[in-house]
Amino acid sequence: MKVNEYKIIKECLPKGRTVYRYRPDAYAAYLLSKALKTPQRVKDLKNSNYASLLRKPIIKNQLKNCRDGKVSAEDFNLLPDKEDFFFLLSIGCWGEGLNQAYSQTSRSGVNLVLRLDFSNQHDAQYKKFFKLDDRDNFEFSQHPISDNRFTLAWARLDIDLDKGEVLIEEIQNDWLRYAKECEEDAQEQLNDGEGSDEGLLSETVEHDFNKLFEYRKKVLTPYHKLWEEAMMSATLHFIYEELGIHDIYMHTPESGAAYKNFPRGYSQPPASIYRDLPRKFCFNKSHQRPHFLELYSRLNQLETHPYFKKRKNKLKSYIDREYKLSTLPMQRLSL
Repeated sequence: MKVNEYKIIKECLPKGRTVYRYRPDAYAAYLLSKALKTPQRVKDLKNSNYASLLRKPIIKNQLKNCRDGKVSAEDFNLLPDKEDFFFLLSIGCWGEGLNQAYSQTSRSGVNLVLRLDFSNQHDAQYKKFFKLDDRDNFEFSQHPISDNRFTLAWARLDIDLDKGEVLIEEIQNDWLRYAKECEEDAQEQLNDGEGSDEGLLSETVEHDFNKLFEYRKKVLTPYHKLWEEAMMSATLHFIYEELGIHDIYMHTPESGAAYKNFPRGYSQPPASIYRDLPRKFCFNKSHQRPHFLELYSRLNQLETHPYFKKRKNKLKSYIDREYKLSTLPMQRLSL
């Protein structure tokens, strides 16, 4: 997407803080509430693409009130619960001024970043172990994180408002991963007096490893269990409720690596995020793809690009690559 398209979206979104409440498996209720345009028999749902969701305890509990064997969207509206986790959503722009190889986008342009930031529910606990401005251990400033809050995770989105399509380019977490690496580094120093070559630990953490161990165990453990589904659920909610878009795509591990043309030796993202997570959320494999990644659209961009006007001999290899890309399946969800 273009920078001006991102700015238009940003201008249309609500101003101020956006609180997002989530509990484990709540995504199942959200997906069912959107899938049920009209009341349906539970028996029919068991034979649908959403059958796996019915096995979730949170859904079984909702179905207890189903008397006539039919359910509607309203049956899956969850009431607030004491077990809920609270997050803050924020957006940003990724890729402006960066080359495509570094920004890891499927096409030139920028992505909208949807961030899942920690709320005070986490920060109040964090302050018991570290200073609020001591955040370098758990984040990387060159990633699309928030400037003024702690970012648990983010999703990068390529949006086509005209066609009503969104590609989820990336779902990623730094905070939990870096905290785990810090603990491993600290444990190594305790075991043999030597840390890793990465130099992960700040002076604050080095002065008290026990604080780090306790923080990971007592505060971060539940976030490890739910961050992926919380981030994906927040992303679908944003796409559907804020953008009004129903047609959502996500890469497979293979299509993501191919379209983004990862450099040789580049650390690949976890395959589970691009394989298991979309399957969990009822995405289906499909040879359909967003309009802007369709073969004819990509070929037209190549053939009209100024770079190839004087380099016709190089065009063929690029065209061959596009034909290969077009054979790779992606994943699709229509809400």
